[in-house]
Amino acid sequence: MDTEDVNIAIEVSRKSKKAFVAANLQQWLTNIFQKFPAMVNRKHFQPQGAMKDRYWLVSIRRKIHENPELRFEEYNISALIRRELDKLGVSYTHPLAKTGIVAEIGNGSGPVVATRADMYALPLQELVEWEHKSKIDGKMHGCGHDAHTTMLLGATKLLNERKHKLKVIEMQAAVNDATRILTEEKKITFFQQ
Repeated sequence: MDTEDVNIAIEVSRKSKKAFVAANLQQWLTNIFQKFPAMVNRKHFQPQGAMKDRYWLVSIRRKIHENPELRFEEYNISALIRRELDKLGVSYTHPLAKTGIVAEIGNGSGPVVATRADMYALPLQELVEWEHKSKIDGKMHGCGHDAHTTMLLGATKLLNERKHKLKVIEMQAAVNDATRILTEEKKITFFQQ
């Protein structure tokens, strides 16, 4: 863990999740594109564009937080995400492992970047009193999956809006190595309903 990670962890502990998501989405996306500069045409990337979606993202996170569902029971959260993907014009496959979703941006040819987020809540009682606390007794998003799901939906929106600006880079050797390693170690597991 480097100094930047420690600073972010400290910042999260000081702020509420909603303030953290809203305040840090722009920085999070900027950091991603700084670490992977070959993936994007820099002259077209405008990180401040993320801020226009702040209220949309906060409302999605609050809906997810207020209505937690346990693992493999995320039917309403999954439906919410699918409705938003439909509005964005992003194609997806559903269901995977009962409630899972795989969204796709682009034409399906490589290189491919995969991101993921868990949607499930924990079997805990939310004891904090605030306007958007869990409405379901004995279930809460105490682990941040509501924020992770929201951030991934926000990233999906931004990437979809910029899909024509993403550069195709040569990564075949890395993809081949990763595929060989995963296949040899049998770390890929597919769940069936």
